[in-house]
Amino acid sequence: MAWAFVDNWRNANAMWYGDRMFRIQRNAAGSDYDRTAAFDYFDDAALVDDYLYFGCPYKWWGLKLEVGTAFAATSVTFAWEYYDGSAWQTLNVENGDAMLNTGTQIVSWTPPHDWGSLGAHWGYGLRCRIAALTTITEGGANATNLVEWNFASLQVTGTVSGLSSAKTADLAGSYTLLSATTPAASLAPLEMPTHEIGETSDVDVTLAGCTLGAGDTVVLTGIDHDGNALTETIDVSGGNGTYTSTNVYRNLTDVACNGFADGTIAVTQNRWGLIANYAFAGGSRMQTYLLKTHLMIGDGSSATEFTLNNHVVHFVYGTLWYCDLATFLMGQSAGAGDYAYSQDGSIIVEGHNYYVSMVAYWPRIWGQSTLTWYGCTYRYHATGYTTENVMIFYESSSTIAWTDCVFEGDGTNAVAYIKALDSLTMTRCRSTGSWGWRFGEPNTTLTDYLSTAAIRAELSSSTEHITLDNPAGPSMYTTMYSAAYALLIDGTIDYGDCTTNSWSHTIDGIYRLVKRFDLTVIDENGDPLESVDVIIVNNEGETEYTGSTNALGQIPQQQLKYAYMDHVYRGANTWTIYTPHTVTLDGSGIGYETRSIEYTMDQRRDEVEMLGPESASGGRRPRIRYHGV
Repeated sequence: MAWAFVDNWRNANAMWYGDRMFRIQRNAAGSDYDRTAAFDYFDDAALVDDYLYFGCPYKWWGLKLEVGTAFAATSVTFAWEYYDGSAWQTLNVENGDAMLNTGTQIVSWTPPHDWGSLGAHWGYGLRCRIAALTTITEGGANATNLVEWNFASLQVTGTVSGLSSAKTADLAGSYTLLSATTPAASLAPLEMPTHEIGETSDVDVTLAGCTLGAGDTVVLTGIDHDGNALTETIDVSGGNGTYTSTNVYRNLTDVACNGFADGTIAVTQNRWGLIANYAFAGGSRMQTYLLKTHLMIGDGSSATEFTLNNHVVHFVYGTLWYCDLATFLMGQSAGAGDYAYSQDGSIIVEGHNYYVSMVAYWPRIWGQSTLTWYGCTYRYHATGYTTENVMIFYESSSTIAWTDCVFEGDGTNAVAYIKALDSLTMTRCRSTGSWGWRFGEPNTTLTDYLSTAAIRAELSSSTEHITLDNPAGPSMYTTMYSAAYALLIDGTIDYGDCTTNSWSHTIDGIYRLVKRFDLTVIDENGDPLESVDVIIVNNEGETEYTGSTNALGQIPQQQLKYAYMDHVYRGANTWTIYTPHTVTLDGSGIGYETRSIEYTMDQRRDEVEMLGPESASGGRRPRIRYHGV
């Protein structure tokens, strides 16, 4: 097994609807260049305070630029800034002058602990602003490749159970706060990842090629675990080498070199600082963790099976989990049949910021992966306005199976989108909160699904459908393409609760509401009657079943038509009601009577009918037992 802290570079074309996720814009009224390889960073007549803006609903750790034409001026100062939710703040970065040099240039930083959503634009916002400028001749331009974004991730490969080994790996790792640079009286390191998760670390100061002597020092300034000011003076008169701080810091804000100015100085945090462990929650069996960054399960090639039982995992806002050719297991099944249940499930809590129709389509499944969850809770919070969709599961040849799981969501006008290109099965699951949860293509089956908001589906072709077996919810809304349809078996959603929209098609049977029908035929002594011929005809004259009872007096369980909707593109929808149904029982072949019974199939029915001997025809009334919904 192995844990690693890895870069994960993605551009807008690598994401489904990436053009709705990313934003690259020059000044407030500029065009969006997220899917454009060649664009100008700044106008050739740029002014002080002009800026290049970058935005995304998820947190990222760096940008990769392909500088085709370098920015040129007599002098320029770039200020990299992030938005904290109310104002622009200084962002300490590596390679902040990237646009002054051609070729592949990487600008990196630590996602700030107080990074917030920028209301005027989209998502987590940062910008490169011209803070000072003399005689500009060229504003610089990107070329050849799209800008890439680094969604650096905590990655697991191999066969791993739980996050305790991740914490061990975290403590054994390191993170560069200040790459080797020329010593100065004040140097700004990157923010320590430990800051956001409330952890601390000591740091190493490495000096090379410096001329050092008596009285030379390095002064570290930062904060302790509780946010109090913390300063330490390290005597470096002993010469070049690595010096480890005595103090542990939650964040380091300044590095001052006193008495020397040649050679290089580098500062390293002595752990990754990505995961905090709060042991067991409330004395229960649940181990609680907080993650600073994204969790990547698998690497796209190595066999990976990650099991997470009895955990509570909180992701800081703007981070999430995803699989890359892996198996992700949570909880386990117990019991069997009617007594089956789930145990040892986990709780995952995520959230992100967005604004103005930001659509956060992050594929959670890359490559062929398997998700099997039992008894889990997945809680998602989104902040912002007028968004459409905030999550997506998306990849072909993958299998998703959730049993006894709860999906909770809240936010403003948000719709959570669960999309599987191969197989999605949900059994005894429910969704709660202010969101609607939307399901998409191609073959989704929800069994005993309960939703407190409208159930939504979006399907794309005639080979795709969604099946809801015994659903409970206030309503259902579908967006369909081609001849896709929704099949509702039993449940509490009636045809008056169903609405739809097709962007370009007229579709017959876009909604198909059916009810289960079980039938047992007995004689006057209560014994089953075999070989009774049964014919079931609906209100439209269609024969839905013809056959005979078996040795138990039963026919195969039927799903009888209740109501079907035909959708007319840009026209009126028409419902066809197929009930009542006429059930004819013909016992003449075995010396019993023939009888016809009418049933209204607006609910699931489990019926027992009695036939008397042929001479007693019409002398008895049927006994009826209704099956509760």
